[in-house]
Amino acid sequence: MVKAIKTVAGFTHSATIDANGRLGLFGFNTYGQCGSLADQIPNVWAGSIDNQTSSAGGGYNTDVNSTFWWAKYTDKKKYIDVSLGETHTVAILANSTTPTYGTISCWGANDASQCTVPGTIGTATVVSAGKKHNLAIKYSNSLIKAWGDNTFGQCTNIPSSLISSPVKSISAGMNHSAAVKTSNNELFVWGENTYGILNIPASVRYTTEKISTGSASEHMCVITDGGASIVCWGQNYENQCGTFDYEFNSDGTPATSVKTNSLEGHYWKRPLILSDCNCTASCWQSGGPPCPSTGASSVKFTDVSCGTNHTWALVKVINGTTCI
Repeated sequence: MVKAIKTVAGFTHSATIDANGRLGLFGFNTYGQCGSLADQIPNVWAGSIDNQTSSAGGGYNTDVNSTFWWAKYTDKKKYIDVSLGETHTVAILANSTTPTYGTISCWGANDASQCTVPGTIGTATVVSAGKKHNLAIKYSNSLIKAWGDNTFGQCTNIPSSLISSPVKSISAGMNHSAAVKTSNNELFVWGENTYGILNIPASVRYTTEKISTGSASEHMCVITDGGASIVCWGQNYENQCGTFDYEFNSDGTPATSVKTNSLEGHYWKRPLILSDCNCTASCWQSGGPPCPSTGASSVKFTDVSCGTNHTWALVKVINGTTCI
């Protein structure tokens, strides 16, 4: 059985890092985004992975039903981060003596140079993949670095006040990028603005605690208010940002009409309700299911993640229980 410490979902493939720092991938492999035949471990889910051996040969296996890949790994080097784009994978491989940073590796499609890692980056602490571009936080100075598709300026239109300032978190979206500045906690977003994702609600510009915008998503969510709320904006055709009950005008007043994207001047702020902690999943799309109350006196959001047309979050009861 695989004991995962991180799991990530992309457009059509997924990844997990286990407790030993091994990176496993599965799903579509048309461009080698999961690995080559030399990395393949057949039928891994049928039993323990510990004594499996790799198949020889080159090329890509596209059978998504029977194969699982372990990316190249040694006892002295362990994966500490991974992120998935449309058809590529980017990860950080760290030395055992420096487990908080390492070298960036990237494989899969390279049609927009998304897998051509700039040599100027050196080592990094975090990576984030967009559809066809990547972001990284450089280890030596905590500056943001970007490469790959730049059709909408998602790589080069980094705000001037952010170019030479350390960042504390990053998130790459479909055709946009986001980062939080370390010095004053200011949130920045740049790139495509078809659905108003660059229109950051004023209430979260300096109060963001966690950001998420997925490689397949055109909306964005942040945790704010000490974990008491999640604010989302961008595309909302499937209520992935929130329902009308949580809809607000750009000035913070409750909305009086339903909008479907933030170009129309709306955003969605979802407060945490106690009933979230008895849901099988605190996932909202088209309203989500009703849940019974837990009776807990204090709960908060601890994580949020954006899919193509849905959003999910982790909720923690202050006594220590975590639910999703």
